[in-house]
Amino acid sequence: MNKAKKHLKKIVLTIILIPVIVLLAPKLFNLFTHFDCYRGGGYWSECPNGCRDRCDFKNAICLQAITPCCDCGKAKCWNGEKCVDDLTIKRN
Repeated sequence: MNKAKKHLKKIVLTIILIPVIVLLAPKLFNLFTHFDCYRGGGYWSECPNGCRDRCDFKNAICLQAITPCCDCGKAKCWNGEKCVDDLTIKRN
């Protein structure tokens, strides 16, 4: 009976862990492969054009294609090292 309980615990643990790992794997992969983005205040996502969210491409003509990028959120852009205030946005 004791062996059966141990075996059942392993099965239950496996049933719980597999979906958790499957759901978290993409996020963990992005965290490890794009750590500089997260450390710089952004999050790895998809941007609507080829200029991504880079400060140096703000006034460029960009290819309209969904592109992986470091998304810094509203009023910020990626300067290559971290998210900074987007100086091209007019403020009141």
